[in-house]
Amino acid sequence: WDGFKEIVEFISYDVNEDDRVNNDDVQVIVNYIMGKASTGFAWQKADVTGDGEVNVADVVKEQDVIRQILWEMEMEPEPEPLPDDTIGEDF
Repeated sequence: WDGFKEIVEFISYDVNEDDRVNNDDVQVIVNYIMGKASTGFAWQKADVTGDGEVNVADVVKEQDVIRQILWEMEMEPEPEPLPDDTIGEDF
């Protein structure tokens, strides 16, 4: 269930709906604020703070989300290496 929750949260920050949460999503929000048209813009997702407006606060929150995702990726433990005697064996 926790994995499902994480996926839903991840998708909710995908402002340009390209199946990624990255700086492109931040740029789409900035473009909207500046009055520039962007393809794939999801207004509901751009309101990252949930206050009913798309503004600089949403840009800051989206950047925080991206930093959190990157931090969590770095914190994942490395997989344990296989013992040397198993290399080349068929499993």
